[in-house]
Amino acid sequence: MKLEVKCFSVPKIGNPVSENDDRYMVVQNQENEFKCAVSDGATARSWSGKFADELAKSYCQTDWTTSEQILQAADGAGTLWTQYAKENIDPEAFWADHVLQEGAAAAIVGLTLKVANSGGIWSACAVGDSCLFQLGANDANVLVPKMQANSFSSNPKLFTSIQEENNSLTDSIERNEGVFKSGDTFVLASDAISCFILKSMEQGKFELVKKLLAVESNEQFASIVQELSELDGADGSGAILKNDDQTLVNVHVVELGVSAAETAKPFNSKTTEVESIKELKPELKLNQKVRKEFAKLAPLFIFVAIVCFVFGAICGALLTVTILPPPLPKNSPFIPKKQDAPSKKSDESSSDHNLKKKLKNRTKFKSSTEQMQDGQ
Repeated sequence: MKLEVKCFSVPKIGNPVSENDDRYMVVQNQENEFKCAVSDGATARSWSGKFADELAKSYCQTDWTTSEQILQAADGAGTLWTQYAKENIDPEAFWADHVLQEGAAAAIVGLTLKVANSGGIWSACAVGDSCLFQLGANDANVLVPKMQANSFSSNPKLFTSIQEENNSLTDSIERNEGVFKSGDTFVLASDAISCFILKSMEQGKFELVKKLLAVESNEQFASIVQELSELDGADGSGAILKNDDQTLVNVHVVELGVSAAETAKPFNSKTTEVESIKELKPELKLNQKVRKEFAKLAPLFIFVAIVCFVFGAICGALLTVTILPPPLPKNSPFIPKKQDAPSKKSDESSSDHNLKKKLKNRTKFKSSTEQMQDGQ
């Protein structure tokens, strides 16, 4: 079977590529078997991109035929996520236990194409709101899950990294199968693009969908996503394409019955860009939910800082008043009295008095000497 596979993924407008929690994978398992998957990680939880990556790998590398096999695969992806989280989380952070207990979550849709003697057979599986479409010339038929545009919500059923939560999802696993032929096209898309395609189908406006599906590079895909996100819908519900992580895998069946060697070149040429996005080394950072919680707590931190500053200032003032003694009154006997400095005038009178005393003593000495001479 000869396929043309185009894969595109961009983060929410304004976000770096490292914050794109969508993942996809395409694999040629056997000569006549092809698998691909799109998994949409829930951005409200930590490292959901890693969990989505493990889910997509599991679909493409293992058997997802029965509900039991699917739940086991989801549990295996959860185990790998838990190991990854423990290796990358700071165990001393106050939010570490919360992140591990909450876990990660993701939606997934997978497609398998096989060629048998009777022709092409497709099978698909989905949990959540990522969808698989089969395209015609002017329309699209949603294969799994069976949804309408107004069915999308902010709280879909998702696989999580916690086994107990996945056990309740048996009824939420949707599977479907059918036949395909040369010329058929399948599209796997994350929730925002899936909702856009369904709205276009319901409104009979398929021109923008064909424009989106005609892109040939990730740059073109990012440009059309930007354009659609700025267009308002006719129903007044806002932009026709929600600003979200956007992922699309377009699989066109060129011809049936062609060997795997002939499919290798077009297949591999379209997956090189896929790996560069899927294998990004994740940054050690708080997830969006934790950052939002910090933002909510920021005013409290500021208030506490102001209270501590005021309290410190008051304590400092009280401490100063307690340690320093009060000033003594002016008439206190403990205050030494100031002695008046001798004036210049008193110094002069004292000096005259001493001089007169010296002259008087000299006169007395002279007269006593003369008397002694006369007696002789």
